[in-house]
Amino acid sequence: MPAALMNAWLADMILINPFDPANSRLLIEDIVLSNVGAFRQVDPNAAEAGGILLGFRRASHLHVTIATPPGPRDLRTKFSFSRDDESHQRIALSEWLRSEETMDYIGEWHTHPESHPQPSSLDVREWQQICRRRAEPMIFMIQGILGSWIGFGVGRAIKAATRAPATQRTVAHSNLIRPKPDTSSVAE
Repeated sequence: MPAALMNAWLADMILINPFDPANSRLLIEDIVLSNVGAFRQVDPNAAEAGGILLGFRRASHLHVTIATPPGPRDLRTKFSFSRDDESHQRIALSEWLRSEETMDYIGEWHTHPESHPQPSSLDVREWQQICRRRAEPMIFMIQGILGSWIGFGVGRAIKAATRAPATQRTVAHSNLIRPKPDTSSVAE
């Protein structure tokens, strides 16, 4: 991938929530995009990969900071992925405790062996099951070889997200990221 394209691809991504376009944004950290992108199925024999998305809910905004890698017992073939809840759940619990119980399960990611992926009917059915068990909006991401599909799920509805206009990205970025002050180095 050319360096300019790689750098653009790895910049933090800010998207608009299609269920609340005036008030809700999604920020996906560049490290998440990089970690998921590492599993793109560029090799014709590569198996699908996937995991869960972890991050923070800040009012109506979502901020994805972690994508779990495929677990050792995940079932992976060229055209399917089935997540092993145990390995991903351990990571989620550890991060939740490390964040003082503020990090949340935000959604799911997986790969497709196509350039510009679209959700399959199986993807949509599985996402709808997840959304029926959760009151909050969920995020779903499919990483393709050249691009990705990212959407929101609420109830039975799944809708594709859109990129925030460049004029809104700086404001949205500053409103989404509110790190807690580091008190670990303060002398007592």
